[in-house]
Formats: sequence, structure tokens, C-alpha cells
Amino acid sequence: MNSNRQTISSKLLVFIVIILIILIYIKYESNKEKVDQQLLKNVVEKPINQIEKELNQGLIEKIRE
Repeated sequence: MNSNRQTISSKLLVFIVIILIILIYIKYESNKEKVDQQLLKNVVEKPINQIEKELNQGLIEKIRE
């Protein structure tokens, strides 16, 4: 009987560890996706802002002429 309880306890412990590993992995993947999206946003927006500044500067120069 005591051996049966230990087996159940060890199985439960293994199950809990597996669940924790899965949850940690899901959290890691979620954070990775957010970081990737932010990086992509920064890479795309920075050139757009730079282009807008250059166009605005070009328009200002044409207006001054």
C-alpha cells in the first residue's frame, strides 16, 4: 500500500513538472513573439519616419526657393 502511494506521488510529481515546463515554454514563446513584433515595428517605422523627414525637408527647400 505504501509503495502504491509513492508511485502515485511520483507520477503526480512528474505530471506537475511536465505541466510547469509546458507553461514556461508557452510564456517564453509568447514573449519571443512580442519581441519579434516590436523589432519588426521599429525596423519598419524608423525608415518611414526618416523618409518623411527627408520629404518634408525637400518640400521646405522647394517652398523657400
